[in-house]
Amino acid sequence: MTSYQDIYGVSLGEYCQAHGISVVDLIKKVETDIKLLKNRLRELVDKDEYVVNPLINEVYQTLKKKEKHLKRLKGWKLNEKN
Repeated sequence: MTSYQDIYGVSLGEYCQAHGISVVDLIKKVETDIKLLKNRLRELVDKDEYVVNPLINEVYQTLKKKEKHLKRLKGWKLNEKN
């Protein structure tokens, strides 16, 4: 699993500190992003039932990326406690 240290050169805690937020705040932000993306995806699918809309795929891919990120954040948070 790739860590914040690998990507940004700082720990998750240092990353959050640089942004002036806590790890919990970051997790809440990503959870809110996921909620917004799910709502947007639902709107797009309902609106364009029979039309191929490239935005649907883009929103879906972003949603999946955020869900993976949330899972990693929660895992890193647990690891930092240990």
